[in-house]
Amino acid sequence: MPSSFGLWFGAYAESLVDDMQTLKAAFEVVNKNPLGSAAGYGSSFPINRQMTTDLLGFSSLNYNVVYAQMGRGKAERIVAQALANIADTLSRLSMDMTLYLNQNFAFVSFPAELTTGSSIMPHKKNPDVFELIRSHCNRIKALPNEITMMTTNLPSGYHRDLQLLKEHLFPAFKVLKDCIEMAGLMLSNIYKKKYTGR
Repeated sequence: MPSSFGLWFGAYAESLVDDMQTLKAAFEVVNKNPLGSAAGYGSSFPINRQMTTDLLGFSSLNYNVVYAQMGRGKAERIVAQALANIADTLSRLSMDMTLYLNQNFAFVSFPAELTTGSSIMPHKKNPDVFELIRSHCNRIKALPNEITMMTTNLPSGYHRDLQLLKEHLFPAFKVLKDCIEMAGLMLSNIYKKKYTGR
């Protein structure tokens, strides 16, 4: 069916808008102050929890101190899902780019300095950047499931299992940020191939 470059490209713009909505929703869920919940049953110190919430810049607080502990794992999973949504959009875009750069499609092209050649096919343009974005983003897409499995069947309260949640989640922020920047660089240098009838 005849279409246009703009229609295809605009689909990714709209997808990213939805991704920003889920990221905003994740921020609203986790933007709560747990301070004062102690080990999950509150503190005997006379802490003004609303004051600490205001001073620390949280929008709200975890009212139930047991839930402040139970929310661990859940908060990370919600954030990971929001990151995974963005990663999914970038991964799919990267797949399209690697396909459309292929000589069988030749729908888009990039400058030689943003692609690599081949030792036996010097005319070939390998979409290395998009292939790496795709792989990094697919790994980020696995994060929500990883966190879900690590927190499966945990009773209420704090458990040492929860300390392992951070070692893959925290690096994902930088990896995704790098992927966004790489995709931005590539897209700022994209040009559409002219149709030659071949």
